[in-house]
Amino acid sequence: MNKLHQRMACTVLGMWALGALAGPVAVLPENRALDFDNYTASNAPSAVWIHEGPAPTGLSSVRALLPGTNHYHRTGWFLRACRTGCAGYYNAAARIVPPKNPASTPPSPFVATNLAANLQNDAGAHLVSPVFTNGVGTLYFEAINSLVTYTNQITVEVASNLVNVATSAVVPTLLPPSTNGLDHVWEVLDVVELNAATSNDFVRYSRRLDARYPVRLRIRNTGTVHSGVSADG
Repeated sequence: MNKLHQRMACTVLGMWALGALAGPVAVLPENRALDFDNYTASNAPSAVWIHEGPAPTGLSSVRALLPGTNHYHRTGWFLRACRTGCAGYYNAAARIVPPKNPASTPPSPFVATNLAANLQNDAGAHLVSPVFTNGVGTLYFEAINSLVTYTNQITVEVASNLVNVATSAVVPTLLPPSTNGLDHVWEVLDVVELNAATSNDFVRYSRRLDARYPVRLRIRNTGTVHSGVSADG
């Protein structure tokens, strides 16, 4: 196995879990090094991302988060109930995986670096990878709760089988001739607690899979949905 090309690094997570790119990325194919630095307009013919949903509302500093809550990458990644962009300018206490660049709120159009998938305060918030047909060696990401008063939890899952929804029969592949009536069989890899007090307390996740068969990955919000707080925190 060529381990270098079996690794996957993703820039992940959160309104309640924010992350930054980890691991060697210069030689990884596009679908294995997920980045969030493309601001191409939705539905453009050559768009890297398609964004669906409203822009964030409220303070102008929030605008370093991109419009949209559902996001589709051309390689097959799907983000639901997420903001892409940088949550580090949300308020003075906002936590991100360092560094924050620029250090102060950027001017309009509020483009920043060190971008991430920011999971909203929503029980359905998650991101799902495409099917990696030649498997995954090691999964890397970094994550943090963006507001210190709201700790949370994410669950990392993997699927290598499908199940017939009607009959419960397991289909031992992610690449059947048709996926009609089939759903993924998700297995929990890890439950990750996010309770950082400072930006230096972020979680650096690494899990060696050495899966030499088609797999799909999912990271989802399984923690508290905080009442009295908006979806964007």
